[in-house]
Amino acid sequence: MKKRAAALALALVLALSCAPIASADAGEFVSYPEGTVIDLSGKDFERGAKLSVAFEFVAPGSYFVSDEGYYTETGEITLDILGTTWSPADCPLWIGFINLDEGRDFGYKFKGGNAQYWKLVEARNMEAGTYHIFVKNLGRAPVSGAMVYRVGD
Repeated sequence: MKKRAAALALALVLALSCAPIASADAGEFVSYPEGTVIDLSGKDFERGAKLSVAFEFVAPGSYFVSDEGYYTETGEITLDILGTTWSPADCPLWIGFINLDEGRDFGYKFKGGNAQYWKLVEARNMEAGTYHIFVKNLGRAPVSGAMVYRVGD
C-alpha cells in the first residue's frame, strides 16, 4: 500500500512539473489524460482572464450535484477549484464546457463556499465528445490556486 501511494505521489509530482497550461484567449487548448492535475499555483488571472484545457468525455448522461462531484451511471467528472488567495466576495468564478465536436456550450457556475473551496452549483446534460474547459475570473482580485479534474472511474 505504501509503495503504491509513493508511486502515485511521484506520478503527481511529475504531472505537475510537466503539465502545460493553455490560454483560451490565444485560441489554443491542450488535451490532458484522465486524472490530470493542472497546477495554477502562483499564477494570477486578473478580472476577465480565462484558462482553458480540453479533455475527452465518452459517457453521455445527465449530471446531478453531490458533495464529491457530478456523476452519471456510466461516467464521472470531478472538478474542484482549490486556492489560498481567493475570497468568495472578490473572486466569483464561472466555468464552462464547450463541446468541440458540435460547438455546443454547456455552462456551469461556481459560487464561493469559503476561501479554500468552491462548489459547482449548476449542471446541464452533457453528451459524449471532446470538451473545452474554461475558467473565467469574474471578481475584482487576481486568482491563484490549482484546478483538479477527473474523468471516468
